[in-house]
Parts: sequence; C-alpha cells; structure tokens
Amino acid sequence: MIRHWMRIAWAFIKRDFLLTISYKALFLSQISAVIFWAAIFYYVGDVFKGVSAAALGPYKGNYFAFLLIGVAFTDYLTVSLASFTNSIQESQLMGTLEILLLSPCRYSTLLISSSLWPSLFTSLRFLLYLLFGTLIFGLDIGNANPLAAVVIMLLSILCFSSIGIMVSSVTLVFKRVVPVNYLIGGVFSFLGGVAFPSEVLPPWLVRISSYIPLTHSLTAMRRALLDGYGVTQLLPEIGALALFAVVFIPIGLYLVHLAVRRIKTVGNVSHY
Repeated sequence: MIRHWMRIAWAFIKRDFLLTISYKALFLSQISAVIFWAAIFYYVGDVFKGVSAAALGPYKGNYFAFLLIGVAFTDYLTVSLASFTNSIQESQLMGTLEILLLSPCRYSTLLISSSLWPSLFTSLRFLLYLLFGTLIFGLDIGNANPLAAVVIMLLSILCFSSIGIMVSSVTLVFKRVVPVNYLIGGVFSFLGGVAFPSEVLPPWLVRISSYIPLTHSLTAMRRALLDGYGVTQLLPEIGALALFAVVFIPIGLYLVHLAVRRIKTVGNVSHY
C-alpha cells in the first residue's frame, strides 16, 4: 500500500518537476523574484529601523526579519489553497477528470499527490528567501533551530493542504473557481500576523486569530529561526498545529469523497 502510494507520488513529482523546468523563463523568473521581494522587505524594514514598537519586542524590533519570514512562509498557504483547485481545473479543461475518477486509485490519493511538487518548490523558495536575506541583507538566523523549523513546516503544510482540499471539493461540485480561497487567504493573512503582529489587533480579534493555523505557524517559525527555540519550547504551537491537522485532514478527505460521489450521481463529471 505504502509502496503503491510512493510510486504514484513520485510519478506526480517527476511529471510536475519536468513540466516546471521546461518553461525555463518562468522558472527563472520565479526564482529571481525572490531576490527582489527580499529587497522590498529589507527597505520596508529599514523604514522602521530604530522605531520602538512593543509588539516587535519578541523579535528584537527587527521588522525586516519579521516581514520576510511572515510573507515567505505564507506562500505555503497560498500554494495549498491554489494547487488542489488548479489540479482539478486542469483535469476539467483537458477532459481527463472522468478518466481519473475511473482509475483504480482513490481520487483523494491523486489529488494529494498533485500537491507534492508545489509544496517542494515552495520550500525551495522559502529557503532562498532565507539565503538571500542572510547573505545580501544581513538577516540574522545564526541561532536557528533547523529541527523545530522542519517540524513546524511539515505540520503547517498538512494544515494548509487540508484546507485546500476542502476548497477543492467545492470546485468539484460547482465546476468553477470560487472566491473561497481568496477569502480564506485574506482573512488568514490579516489575522495570522503576516505583516504585523496579531497582538496589535483588538482583543476579540486576537482571540479569533488563535483559532487560525497560520497564527501558530508564523509564531513558531519566527521563534525557531530568530531565537533558536526548540521543539520543547514550541510545544503549545506545535500541539495546536497537530490538532488542526488531525481535525482538518479527515474533514477535507471526506468532503472530497462526498463531492466525487455527488458528481458521479448527477452525471456531470465531464461538464465544465
């Protein structure tokens, strides 16, 4: 069973990798864009250099580091919300969705496999943000705890992917991109502490933000990279992310199962 899934997963990764590098100009532009965005974050942070802000106290007042890690890591959420829906849309446009649904593999397995390369490529971009930020703009992550960062990254991917799977079930039924992913991305970015600490929000919004996976992901990742916090010190955030994953993943897979059963029953699998 595991070997079968690994073969499917590797086939999707290989296919998507070859497809990505075949568009060399697009591939290079996506990589080079990291440098320009890192520069933007640096100069935005430079504007606030020397400004005393209590909310940035836990991050030593370094808004550049706060912003770069926040925006770069939020790419995981953006990609997770889009990759599953994009995979379904491509199948609809190419007329292969019906074939995939009739294959011996569960559609949820194929859907999850299609998201592996986007997650890997996002990880590459995140590492490049840290690399360029360190080498060119003086980002200080000398005390970073790699193990804690990897644990947070994996749990975050699971949480964000499960939300993306939920959104994809809506796409399966309604055949069009719905604004749900934009709404989720906007709300999460606002409440999750991407561009500013969530603590500056009104108390009632701060309470709501604690129920958002991105809030715990960014808090933990910043602590792991900037302050060297280990897994033990980050147990509250790691525990919250693990709980989100345990709850969201079965819900997402079940919703996809219901969506597939509905379009098969209605008989509009091939419609777009």
